[in-house]
Amino acid sequence: EHMNYSRDANFNRIFFEKSMHHSSGGPDVNREVDMSNFEVGDPKPLQDGSYIIELRGDLDAKGALIMENLMSQLTESMMYRIVLDFSSVTFISSAGVGILLGIVSTLREEGGDAMFLNVSLKIKSVFRLLNLDDFFTISDSKEKIV
Repeated sequence: EHMNYSRDANFNRIFFEKSMHHSSGGPDVNREVDMSNFEVGDPKPLQDGSYIIELRGDLDAKGALIMENLMSQLTESMMYRIVLDFSSVTFISSAGVGILLGIVSTLREEGGDAMFLNVSLKIKSVFRLLNLDDFFTISDSKEKIV
């Protein structure tokens, strides 16, 4: 919901804040209920040997846990070249950015890569603000990536 930026001693500092509201129940209600739903589609092979994976929902802390499981599945299956389709992702938290950094780094260490497809302007601006737009491979066209 909020993002604050400051520059301190030649370092960029970015703080993300997302509030959690309980709409029903008391304080004992599980906080996970209020977190967004995030889904990862099944990897589908592309003609160049990579795999495309559709992401849906908000890539927040819960989504980051799901992405961590995906990373384990990819490395176990030796799928080192992937395309993540962000068409249905509307929000990304710091946890989401962190897991994406981990996925890209891990795949590159294995000789592969992760490319991002159909990233919204809102999410691109987060990547740009964090100086990650050059680190991530981002495209608006599947044909340009394959």
